[in-house]
Amino acid sequence: MTKTQRYSIEKFFSIRSISGFTLSQNDKKIYYITNTSGTPQIWSIPIEGGWTDQISTWKESVKQIFHNPVTKEIIFMSDKEGDENTQIYKIPDEGGDAELLSKGFEDSQVFFNQFNKKGNKFLFASNKRLKHNFDVYIQDLKKGENELVKSFDDDYPTLAESWSSDERYITFIKFYGNINVDLFLYDSKDKTFINTTEHDINKNVFNGQTEFNKKNSGFYFISDEGREFKGIKFYDIKKRKSKWVIKEKWDITSFKFSHDHNFLIWTMNMNGSNSPGLMNMKTGKVHKLKLPRGNYSGIKFTHDNKKIVYICDSPLNPGDIFVYDLKKETSKQITNSLVGGVSKKGLTKARDVFYKSFDGLKIHALLYIPKGLKKDGKNPAIVWPHGGPEHQEMHNFSK
Repeated sequence: MTKTQRYSIEKFFSIRSISGFTLSQNDKKIYYITNTSGTPQIWSIPIEGGWTDQISTWKESVKQIFHNPVTKEIIFMSDKEGDENTQIYKIPDEGGDAELLSKGFEDSQVFFNQFNKKGNKFLFASNKRLKHNFDVYIQDLKKGENELVKSFDDDYPTLAESWSSDERYITFIKFYGNINVDLFLYDSKDKTFINTTEHDINKNVFNGQTEFNKKNSGFYFISDEGREFKGIKFYDIKKRKSKWVIKEKWDITSFKFSHDHNFLIWTMNMNGSNSPGLMNMKTGKVHKLKLPRGNYSGIKFTHDNKKIVYICDSPLNPGDIFVYDLKKETSKQITNSLVGGVSKKGLTKARDVFYKSFDGLKIHALLYIPKGLKKDGKNPAIVWPHGGPEHQEMHNFSK
């Protein structure tokens, strides 16, 4: 009989965590955030796998990273001793000294949105003027100057979402609540600001995560308007109307287009697992990716549109970075966060179980039974309930 592996708390907590990644402008390297050195820092690894290099030795935790689409520079976000006043910094992608880009906004929350296509400007927001809302700016990296785009004075926090490749349009997201959101469209040419998803704010309707189409004639977004489950819609700027593109019997949690906009990939929350789907936008055909069950996040296409890079975790594996070859239909694990002799053999895979609520509604739950447990009816159990509908327990790796 094989002996069940058991791990000490110290060994278990030595498992590394990856909290985000970005691709170099030539697709040769993956830059990612991991706590290998104790605090989350920037590391790099070749996209085919191999030797890792630590890029940053920043005094604080690195929160997010974005590689410039043209130059060999990385923008990262960090706060001071966890005060949540995140700031924007720039560092060479081979390592070096970090430069503060959000000068004058140090005592506020600053959020990076995205680069423009040329990589010489970026969109960001700050709550310096009003602590409960945000002003949105464009920074010129060469001049070091900030241009105010839009400011907001009402009680509902409003942030920029995405920026069209021709730099004409910006989408904004206004929060009435975590699951009650509207999307606005700003036209920098005629200075109009339109609510594209206007609804009764006393009723919860979610709209979010926008991405412009190739011609910048509209944008895609996630919505649950009139539905139980979130799907993907497209808003036509000229017609000022939206239509459904993808509707599933599960919540769509994220989506991403290939750089040529020929493919659309999305993730669906299927009983606590975020599983991906892929559509050919020319034919409308949906492809089933040959991937195991897990939570897929941060999905990005390489610039040649031949591969996708993503983070996947499950109860048996902490979040690691993988590369999937779309033509070969093969996946390769690039990073390995399990350390200290910890292996999947000693970890427990959850089971999907269902029970009925007081009103007959079928409720999904996860059941963990530790390996090697003697089933004699004498074992203690932990029941871990939580409220909804903003959160649920997932088939993920938790420590």
